Amino acid sequence: MNQRPAGLNPAILLMASVLLAACASERAQPLPVRPGLAGSVAQLDRSRPDAAPIPADRPLTLGEVGLLAAQNSPDLRALRAQQGVARAQVIQAGLLPDLTLSGSYNVLLAGPAVANAIGATLTGDITSLISLSARRLAASKLAQQVDANTVWQEWQTISRAQTLTIDLIEQGRLLHSLRQTLAILQRRAATSQRGVAQGNATLQTLAPDIAAVTSLQTQLDAAVLAQDERWQSLDALLGLAPDIRPMLNTAVSVPAISNADAAAMVESLPTRRPDLIALQLGYASQEASLRAAVLGQFPALMLGPNYGDDTSRVQSFGPSVSIGLPIFNRNRGAVAVQRATREQLRAEYEARLATAAAGARALLANLALQTGQLAAAKAGLAMAQRLAADAEAALRAGLIDELSYVQLVVARLEKERQVIGLEQQVLDGRTALATLLGAGLPPVHLTVPKQPSLI
Repeated sequence: MNQRPAGLNPAILLMASVLLAACASERAQPLPVRPGLAGSVAQLDRSRPDAAPIPADRPLTLGEVGLLAAQNSPDLRALRAQQGVARAQVIQAGLLPDLTLSGSYNVLLAGPAVANAIGATLTGDITSLISLSARRLAASKLAQQVDANTVWQEWQTISRAQTLTIDLIEQGRLLHSLRQTLAILQRRAATSQRGVAQGNATLQTLAPDIAAVTSLQTQLDAAVLAQDERWQSLDALLGLAPDIRPMLNTAVSVPAISNADAAAMVESLPTRRPDLIALQLGYASQEASLRAAVLGQFPALMLGPNYGDDTSRVQSFGPSVSIGLPIFNRNRGAVAVQRATREQLRAEYEARLATAAAGARALLANLALQTGQLAAAKAGLAMAQRLAADAEAALRAGLIDELSYVQLVVARLEKERQVIGLEQQVLDGRTALATLLGAGLPPVHLTVPKQPSLI
């Protein structure tokens, strides 16, 4: 009986080398043990495109707060990591399927044969090549959708940071007014208490003053707590430690958007607003996925060379073909799912577009109403200020009693707080409208993900 030469077959060594070279390496990356929060504004990423970094030693403007939030928000950093995942999926979708190598080795036990039998087959999935371009397109559009969604979240973060800044500034003014009012009421209550102690007043006179001080003190305490929560929310958006209080420029201004400009912006929303662009890209990706599912109805085809060396040393070589029979499945379920998903995305896009247009009109109507209320409140404040000034002069001249004077001053401060509240609502509404329409916010720049090499 003839015997095969000892040692490993060079073809086997070559195949083993190829398989080992194709394996990816992996290195452990430990998680951080401490939160990555900055201890000051100076420690944040303060860079600006085509401009000097944002100064950390002066109060921040509204625009600078928004930029710092977009660059330093921990949630946005985590969201941007999804872009790497989406691009990796593009690579995965564009890679050719690996070949399948199968072999057999049968040891000769008995009979007239002279050698052991060897067989080898190398096959590749031909069917997957049919839907390769559709799957690539679907993954590419999906990666661009992630980019657009990231920009939309940046818009939301900028808007939230600017709204918090406005609220912090306006509520700071309101807290100052509340403390002024409380100080006046406390002085009035102290006067009443002295009057009761001296027998010049009754408890019936003191009770309303004490009740007013208690009520206002409760209101002030709640406002202080709410203000502290706003600071903590702003710190979280900026990636700062929760006890940091960055300096804010109190001269806040948000440009008004006219009805004509808003109407023009609404018409162009599908080409500018990131969430709508993301839905369009998701729909395009879904259409490509549906096309890939339709192409997947072709019978599964495996093709490749086949080599055989039987026990009689008869060698053979020829093609090996394996084809699926589309009798039961025919990929009909996948096609139905992809088609239904496409209709769902269409309905979602139409609903989002309608909501955006309706939301813009509603904000414009609310702003018109609030602007009118603010004008009336300012007129009332001017009158209250004149009455309070006249009351102070009359008190000094002994023409009115202290209670009447206190009531007029408190009325002025209450009207002042009404104006502050309406100004805050108008500024918040303008910020929300600018975000909804994309006024002054970063545009969507989509990059086409790189396609992998076929080799």
